[in-house]
Amino acid sequence: MSISKIGASLLSQSAETNLALATINLDFSVIKVEAPPEFKPLRNELSAARQNAAEEGIPHVTARKIGALFHDWLPKTPHLIKAYGRRMVEIAQCRTVNPKATKADGVFADHIGIEGTGVWAAATSGAHSIAVYLLACMLARMWSASEAIAIWDELIRGRKKELEIVDESDPTSLRKQLASRIHIPRDDLAQWDASARAWLRSADEAMEKRQKQLMLIIDNLKLPVNTKPDLLDNVRDVWVSAMSTMDRLIQGIPQHAGARKRA
Repeated sequence: MSISKIGASLLSQSAETNLALATINLDFSVIKVEAPPEFKPLRNELSAARQNAAEEGIPHVTARKIGALFHDWLPKTPHLIKAYGRRMVEIAQCRTVNPKATKADGVFADHIGIEGTGVWAAATSGAHSIAVYLLACMLARMWSASEAIAIWDELIRGRKKELEIVDESDPTSLRKQLASRIHIPRDDLAQWDASARAWLRSADEAMEKRQKQLMLIIDNLKLPVNTKPDLLDNVRDVWVSAMSTMDRLIQGIPQHAGARKRA
């Protein structure tokens, strides 16, 4: 056998092996990503149980899965991610909402303090997972728990259908095929949503004055409304637009809320 044929055979076997391993490990539980520098202080503000769940448990797996599913949707928003990390740490260091456990708390020590499992799971799962956590907070702000979970379920089913239709010449086709096989139990989505809601409650309390000022501004704006009938397209447009707009605002680039007319 020629060297070229041997090389081709080895590459083929390697690809098949990698595919098999990726399929086996679709829960992504073995994959860890170093959190962005801005987020790192957050870890020390969480209880040991929440740290472990975020780094090794179901919340971490969920963050990895959803991040992989929506990987190709998202724009690069490095300024937003950095600013979000700094704000998360600022909230977590507010002792009004995040008191430190003491020996007197005994067996309840791991339940004392802020519920930051979801955000730390996202931070240790990559930038795309952080963006997905931002969407979780958006949905939790706008909808009840049951409605938000139903939206997540529909979004995931719709996205998986998109990923099943791939062009074999696309260099990312293998990744997309693997992502289309991801399964996220509804109970895991409920846990993901609950963590976002708990964080929002703490954030609102820690930033009460700023939150009230922001809501007054928003209430006086005539924001365009997305009227697309398809949920997948609707959420994608709002999510991507919100992230891109915030990233530009953080850079000091002014935006006009009504400049872009929705389809």
